[in-house]
Amino acid sequence: EELPDADSVRVAWKDVLTDYMRYNVEAESKLVQGYANFDYSQVVILSDSLWNKAYNLVNKGNQFVDMLSNSTEEQYFELKQNILVDLSLVYTQLYGYYGQMVDRGSVIPEEQLIEQMESLSMYVNGNRRYALSVMLAKVHLLRQDWQGAAYSCEEVIASGVYSLEPQLDHTMVSSSESKEVIYGDFYADGKYIHPLLYKEVLIMAAYANFKMGTINKALQFVNELLASYGYAPVSIDEVEGTLQEFVAKLYGTGQSYPYARILSMKFGVNGFETPKNWFLPVPESALLSCPNLRQNLGY
Repeated sequence: EELPDADSVRVAWKDVLTDYMRYNVEAESKLVQGYANFDYSQVVILSDSLWNKAYNLVNKGNQFVDMLSNSTEEQYFELKQNILVDLSLVYTQLYGYYGQMVDRGSVIPEEQLIEQMESLSMYVNGNRRYALSVMLAKVHLLRQDWQGAAYSCEEVIASGVYSLEPQLDHTMVSSSESKEVIYGDFYADGKYIHPLLYKEVLIMAAYANFKMGTINKALQFVNELLASYGYAPVSIDEVEGTLQEFVAKLYGTGQSYPYARILSMKFGVNGFETPKNWFLPVPESALLSCPNLRQNLGY
């Protein structure tokens, strides 16, 4: 059968991906800021719909990937790799929300996600390559592999491609107008959603080095963040508290919720309990259809 032209697939995929990103940012604003009177007595309903939204997108992405795999043409190969990068972000987010992931009906271990992203990074370059490094760093952090996280962050930092832009409202500019956006350009409701920003790399690098005991490096990254916003440098005792405050600067990216778990902190939203709400509840329907999934603690 003949493949649809690459542009129409690209546009169709961007549409469904943008819709998911918009929903994810809305879910984040509820989970971390209590937007729209959200409190954690409503977490099961929110979690069910977030799970369904994410896995509908994953299924759609898998369909496109399967279809594009039938061609050896360069443009289709490139498009397939790009879709796989996008799916990697969705999986990284799912791992951040639930601590477990499903692919085509079975649970996939995080090692498999890491391997997939590492091999994918050989086929993409530029921003997408660095985006994968950021995603890998996040997965490593969530697994408490501090060294892996520090290494992945270092790749991005050492590239010299990105810099902090504290004066910019990143929801108002496209990536071409910014040195801080690593991955994004999802335009919805008059705003840009850029999930991966350089400031997140510095937050992760600082925390990974802090946990490894490479204190000078941790301080260097924390103080770089502080200096860019015009704040005075801090000492080692204040690193964790400072990083917790900087999580608020990630609101609107859809990336901030897992930091409650990473930094052992709580969000000031009614009913938020630790450690229970460091994970979202897995939907009952998912537990029934995939026997290897398990419900998260406390639900």
